Amino acid sequence: MRLLVSGWRDVPHSYSLVNAHQLAALRVVAPDLDLRHRDLSYLFEYWQPRHDLLTPEAARRVQAIPAPESGWIPDLELSMGHPPDLTPRPWPHLCFTTAEWGVIRRQVWGANAEDPIARRATCHWLTPSRFSRQGLVASGCPPEQVHVLPHGVDTATFRPVSAETQEHLRRALNLDGGPWLLSVGAMTGNKGIGQLLFAFARLLEQHPRAGLMLKGSDDLYNSRQRLEQLLRERLPSEMTHRLLPRLRYWGGVMAPPELARLYQAADGYASAYRAEAFNLPVLEAMATGLPLICTAGGPTDEFTRPEFCLGIASERVRHEQEGELFFSLQPDGEHLLTHLRTWVEEATWRHQAGEQAHEAAQAYDWTAIAKRLRTLCDQLR
Repeated sequence: MRLLVSGWRDVPHSYSLVNAHQLAALRVVAPDLDLRHRDLSYLFEYWQPRHDLLTPEAARRVQAIPAPESGWIPDLELSMGHPPDLTPRPWPHLCFTTAEWGVIRRQVWGANAEDPIARRATCHWLTPSRFSRQGLVASGCPPEQVHVLPHGVDTATFRPVSAETQEHLRRALNLDGGPWLLSVGAMTGNKGIGQLLFAFARLLEQHPRAGLMLKGSDDLYNSRQRLEQLLRERLPSEMTHRLLPRLRYWGGVMAPPELARLYQAADGYASAYRAEAFNLPVLEAMATGLPLICTAGGPTDEFTRPEFCLGIASERVRHEQEGELFFSLQPDGEHLLTHLRTWVEEATWRHQAGEQAHEAAQAYDWTAIAKRLRTLCDQLR
């Protein structure tokens, strides 16, 4: 089979990271595949390629994938770029996109925003959750042409470590006291960081030795500035003064082993998200053996279980902006605080939940996901 993949493979954007991991895994599980890659232009001029976003071995496999030469005709094209490219192809076309806001927003459609809905039936669609699939269907994509393929995780990199190793990591990262809770994201509004900051500041009233670790993406999203704005606007000054000594922030690009060390130094993971199509860091936390606190009612329900994930009750909220209708989840702040107290106070639960989370994540190793992708491609060719 001849498969053409179009997208990015070397920038710290979620679409690029997913694409690169899928490509690396396909090279292992489908060596018979005639695989080519077409690099798309970056969304912004300030983006710069990085070659440390995968393990060295995986990066070599991805970079070795050739571009399609003149006259080479694919049996199927998989588009992993953004915005989705609906240009008609003379061959079958599978297009990846996400609908974290309950629909595909105009900003996601890009130049295709004003196209008739019929244009969306010219290809098949790939999305990482049933939650996101509902949004694609609501946006006019034919249900029978929308396919769900979850994201994966590198279980060899994101894995639990011994208590001795964790203590060493904490000393290196200046993490005193504890337990420490991690959250990874762009610090944008959909990540719900403001609500997490507020709840954690309240938690510190009773548990002043607890700590909050945040990992942002300064290069792509100006995450540090967004975090500082949230601290100014969402928290009273006395809460900020209580929180800052127990807050640690990292905003630079990290190679996988370096990023994994943040998870391995933590005692739990929280994502009080408002809009997500999958939430890959939650899966990375699971693979590392961390108990979870996540918004309930969203895509993380599909790959977590109550045994290791405390679900934050949420309300589906309707929004309208310039005539565009979309939806978000509003996590309940009091319920979040209740879960934070459980996480701090019940060490036995943290340990048992972490073990179960690690076990559940094994089904999402990138090799398993790549096998499912190969099967789907064979069906659509």
